[in-house]
Amino acid sequence: MLEGKQTLRRIWSRPHLPTTKDSPFGTWQKLRLLLVIVAFGDLLAAAYYFWNSAYLGRGYPYNTFLFLPRERFSDFENMVIMCRDLNPYHDGTQSGYPPFANLFYYLFSPFSTQFGYTLYLIPPVMFVIWACKQTLSHLSLLRQLLTIVFICIFSYPFLFAFDRGNLEFYLMISSGSFLIFYNSRQEQLRQLSCIALAFAISLKVYPASLLLLLLKDRRFLDCLKVFILCEVLSVGSAVFFKGGAWNAECDSFGMLVGVDQLAKGNLDYGHFNSGIFYGVVIVLKCIHGDSILEWFTGHYWIIASFLLMGYSALILRARLSSCESAICVVCLMCLLPSLSNDYRTLQILVPMLLYVSSRTAWTNTEYLILVYMGLLLVPRNYWIMLPEVGAGDIGIGSVITPLILIGLLNTLLFGKHRGNRGQTFSAGRVEHGITGLTNAS
Repeated sequence: MLEGKQTLRRIWSRPHLPTTKDSPFGTWQKLRLLLVIVAFGDLLAAAYYFWNSAYLGRGYPYNTFLFLPRERFSDFENMVIMCRDLNPYHDGTQSGYPPFANLFYYLFSPFSTQFGYTLYLIPPVMFVIWACKQTLSHLSLLRQLLTIVFICIFSYPFLFAFDRGNLEFYLMISSGSFLIFYNSRQEQLRQLSCIALAFAISLKVYPASLLLLLLKDRRFLDCLKVFILCEVLSVGSAVFFKGGAWNAECDSFGMLVGVDQLAKGNLDYGHFNSGIFYGVVIVLKCIHGDSILEWFTGHYWIIASFLLMGYSALILRARLSSCESAICVVCLMCLLPSLSNDYRTLQILVPMLLYVSSRTAWTNTEYLILVYMGLLLVPRNYWIMLPEVGAGDIGIGSVITPLILIGLLNTLLFGKHRGNRGQTFSAGRVEHGITGLTNAS
């Protein structure tokens, strides 16, 4: 018993660091803060939903922070059914994914749903373990294990993606691999990062915003390589579909436009959304601003385009390290698409690991950035603002989440300089990652 207490004391003990404003803020200090936020947030959510279910006898959406129980794993199951005949754009319900994603789902069609979904989940779990080993290799095995279990696998976006069976798991793998290998000393691994980014863009289009990192570092040839590989993956996948490659490419573009129309045509479907679109829609519906609501939905993509161009210019010019720029880009990925569910915040995990593996100046801004990231890892739907309006009764989380993302984005871009803003202090050996000593562009 005594040895167990001593072990826990060693894990949580604060190292002897100087207490000056610019003293290094180490990896374990950051992870410990995130662990506290995730533990408190998960326990609060469990207690709240258990009380509603067991003592008040209330059903969905008051008894779970996940999606409709009858729809569990349906993103995976529906896509496999849709793609099993290699006719995803014309066979009943039409796919909203690019050709490469549809071909990927087709690979699971020979298996039963249970076995196929088990296979589907193995790579994301293995990737989380590998990513933690890559970025936190300087920490003890026990601290790495705590990070893997509590900050990653038991985080809200990971659990939500698991509940839905969404493709975001594989975007986490591909875009996360891009970030981990981005500044590798080995040329082969830097090229592998470009291949990983092309895979991410070919699965869903929005990771194309990560090209900002390549543009910021003037790696224009790598941008061209990514673009060419995306075309090869897309056209090569479309060849297998009924109707031929050209029809499949045209149909996939039409379906991507249709996703935006789906969001605007289902304004009551705002539960579990992390983007600006539904956040503003919910507020306008609550205050009965119907005329403003109509104008906003009709002009949203103009607004989103200006926001994307403005923030992209700021990211390109800001004195940020690579992992800080990556966090900003992930915030834009979550905020700007009209349909952006909470599982998209899963993309914050790898940039967060890269961020905490650096030692930065110990300031209030640093704490605020960590708190924002921690809040993205916990459930946020406690008050149902517009009950019984549709399948996803709209909760306060769809307003809170975009505010958190906006706060994180603006704090990184406009926060006070933390010592030398363009520099991070190595907290250990992250040989192939984008952390370590990183100079501003």
